[in-house]
Amino acid sequence: MVGNPLHPKLDAEVVELLDALTLDLQIRTIELGTLIESVVAGCTSGERIRIDHECAAHITVLADRARLRFALVALLRMILTCTTPHSRIRVTAAQHGSRTTISFAATAQPREPHSVAIEITRQIAEAHGGSASAVVAGDVVTWCVELPAPSCAARRWPNGSRILLVDDNYEQVTALAEVLRIEGLTAEFATSGCEAIERLAVRVPDFLIVDVQLPDYNGVDLIAHARTLRPALPAALLTGYPPDHPLIARAIATSQSSYLSKPVDVDALLDLVANAVHP
Repeated sequence: MVGNPLHPKLDAEVVELLDALTLDLQIRTIELGTLIESVVAGCTSGERIRIDHECAAHITVLADRARLRFALVALLRMILTCTTPHSRIRVTAAQHGSRTTISFAATAQPREPHSVAIEITRQIAEAHGGSASAVVAGDVVTWCVELPAPSCAARRWPNGSRILLVDDNYEQVTALAEVLRIEGLTAEFATSGCEAIERLAVRVPDFLIVDVQLPDYNGVDLIAHARTLRPALPAALLTGYPPDHPLIARAIATSQSSYLSKPVDVDALLDLVANAVHP
């Protein structure tokens, strides 16, 4: 069985806790072996002897170190409380192409109060363009956190290629902009339609990515406005709905734009950009 054992009533409490943390994500390339060592080192000696952690050399991830460490500590603390005192906890990290997965496996019985830690981990992972999930097989639960890895793909784009991201989710849009900058692009962002129009008036980007529904603007209308300034401007609509949803299918057809799902698959995002602004 695969899923997120979350409790929707905890959303407000989790949001309040996350808001108390640093809002600006400082995305960097992080070596996971060192980070996991620091997380385990924060446990008591009795807890540490229960934790087996494996991380091959040079496995890396694109993330805010403080925020990711916070999520992993919260998740490990939760696992320690829902396992028997002598059971083993296995922590591993693996990299597959553009994604890095951190896994915690243990014989466990999660309870409702533990949903806070899981929800915190999920929200932090999604803010980075990743995901968090739990896989249950018998009495063994494996919690997985998947995050973008530094790209190894041979993507190329002209120097100075500019991307404008428009999304009212501040954490997500700033994280995605930083990922694009790490990839060698010039990335700007706006958190409202009005702010995006101001940026477009200064300079039209080479690629525009817009949330379908902003608080003050419709994404399709914003793309139409941008194309009065640059008719052939490539664009993508960002949404949590599937592409075959009637409203989304109509928006894609009307705006003649690409589709980008939420939470954002960073590799798919980079492929879209590479196809749009190739040399």
